[in-house]
Amino acid sequence: MTLELLEGKNLFNPTQYIGYLGLPPLRILRDSPVTADYFNSQGNWKSEPPIPTTSLEEFVTTIPLGEGKNLFLRFVRRVLTWDPDDRATTNEIFTDPWLMEEFASGMGSLVP
Repeated sequence: MTLELLEGKNLFNPTQYIGYLGLPPLRILRDSPVTADYFNSQGNWKSEPPIPTTSLEEFVTTIPLGEGKNLFLRFVRRVLTWDPDDRATTNEIFTDPWLMEEFASGMGSLVP
């Protein structure tokens, strides 16, 4: 949601999501009743549309290259992780270096 608010674009098209994060781990796919509709037995995408070649770095265009963008992308990756056990906790997100820096600066670097 933070990323979508910042960029004004929808991140959650399923194929784009896979393009940004990579394929979900097989252990995650095995738990879904619809996996066979979209993935083969090796966990590769078999549906349409094809997975685009893209990255979060390409998606985020409003933050200039540099440490601020790197910190933001790290923050997003800590939140957008396939395996819930690998996601940052609420407390970890709340104290993330990017978020702390933005609060300290009054969120100024995000305003174009």
